[in-house]
Amino acid sequence: LDAESAQAGVYHLSDGEDLSTAALVGRLRASFGSRTLPLPVPPGALRALAALAGRRAAADRLCGSLQIDSRRFCETFDWTPPFTVGQGLAATASRHRALP
Repeated sequence: LDAESAQAGVYHLSDGEDLSTAALVGRLRASFGSRTLPLPVPPGALRALAALAGRRAAADRLCGSLQIDSRRFCETFDWTPPFTVGQGLAATASRHRALP
């Protein structure tokens, strides 16, 4: 990045819409036209099963918050996300359908 206002450091980027894992899966299902019903699994049950399998850290990442604050980058570089989550998921689904 080459900008006059650039400051050294770590920047986080996001599209500005925070989704839970469940909401993201639901939006993905809708984008791909899935007609299957989701099977809700309580986070506590998922963590317990993951712990038994030695995968507690993976369950914690899946069930935990991945919310980030991208305001610093947006303000420093006068940037806004070029498309919404919905637009990105629709483009992903479209490209996936076009694969051989």
